[in-house]
Amino acid sequence: MIRNIAASLIAIGLLGAAVLAEDQDRAASSSSSSSNQQDRSSSSAGAQSDQSTGGAAASSSRDRSGTSSRTGASQSYDQAQTAAGRTEADKPETDPTKAFLKEASVSNVFEIQLGQLAAKRVQDDQIKQFAQQMVQDHQQAQQQLKQTAQAAGVQLHDELDTVHQAKLQKFQQCPTSEFQRKYINCQAAGHMENVLEFRHQSQNAQNDQVKQLASQMLPKLEQHLKHATDLANQQAGGAGGEARTASERQRGDAGTTGTRSGSDAGTGATSGTGSRSGKSSGSTSSNQDASSSQK
Repeated sequence: MIRNIAASLIAIGLLGAAVLAEDQDRAASSSSSSSNQQDRSSSSAGAQSDQSTGGAAASSSRDRSGTSSRTGASQSYDQAQTAAGRTEADKPETDPTKAFLKEASVSNVFEIQLGQLAAKRVQDDQIKQFAQQMVQDHQQAQQQLKQTAQAAGVQLHDELDTVHQAKLQKFQQCPTSEFQRKYINCQAAGHMENVLEFRHQSQNAQNDQVKQLASQMLPKLEQHLKHATDLANQQAGGAGGEARTASERQRGDAGTTGTRSGSDAGTGATSGTGSRSGKSSGSTSSNQDASSSQK
């Protein structure tokens, strides 16, 4: 009896221990599951954080790429302009006041540089003095033009555009025998264009300061035009006179040669006649000698 009770107590104790162990296992399993969920939540949060960081980084990268692309395009354009030999003066202007001021500035710089070149290369004293006067007058005009442009908010540069660069290069490569004629003809044609443009601006310029400047410069440009035209006409007349003189000399030489040829021909004919006469006389004398011998 006692043994049965003891056995039952032992069995109950063992059962309780088993139940307690099972409860502890479930608790441990639950704790582990909770820990796994927390880990998964942390991992998910980390992934979202990484995605967010990656998105921000990608966005930042796109922004930098776009900025770099725009900067690169701008630099490429500037490099292309430089490679093509273009300058600030080549950029087109839609504003008529700015366009006129830039064109007038380029014209002044061209006259100064071409005048300096002409003063060294031309041989005619009058044209040399004219070239020196062009340098001085257009330097003064450029200073006045810059003051007016500054008041109008326009920045001017002492440089040529590609068109005038090409013109100046042609004059630099021009033979000395042709330089003087081409220079003065260029001056006459160029100042005709300047007079017409400044006359138009003196009457129609939208900016009052530009209109006043054009009115002040117009008389000097008209004086340049008259001087250049007179010198060009003198050059043309001198060239024509020299051509006529050369032609007359050629005709005179041809006439003299013809006269000499005719005289020589006449002399030759006379000489030939004399020879024939000599032969005839010789023949007659021989006949007479033969007749005497026969007698």
